[in-house]
Amino acid sequence: MAFRVLPLLTGFVAVSALAAAPAPGDGRFVPGSELDGTWEGILSNGGMGLPMIFVITTTPGEGTKAVLDVMDQAAKDIPVVGYRREKDTVFMEIPAVGGKFDGLVSGDLAAISGRWTQAGAAGSPVPLILHRKAP
Repeated sequence: MAFRVLPLLTGFVAVSALAAAPAPGDGRFVPGSELDGTWEGILSNGGMGLPMIFVITTTPGEGTKAVLDVMDQAAKDIPVVGYRREKDTVFMEIPAVGGKFDGLVSGDLAAISGRWTQAGAAGSPVPLILHRKAP
């Protein structure tokens, strides 16, 4: 099974360390910000690997936004248009590359285990595990 990366996409995801996130009671906490930071992962298929980085940011009054960086393809700040979180599951849509990611957040907020699908790519979804990057 082969995967196809569109001209602007291939990458991995990273997220800042849990220790860097404000605690809910410290006055700096923004609801929904538990996943804020940089998340990194390697999209692999058939022995090939493509590093992907997702950066998630929550701003009071604006909500949560995310971007995708695929440095091996010189692609930075690709907008994640459809970011949403439902309990322990994260969904991200990246229309610019025809890609989607959905994954389950680990209990310690250190990883998101999921799958990457991309329009025009042959085969089924490809496993992608994102790990929170330390600050």
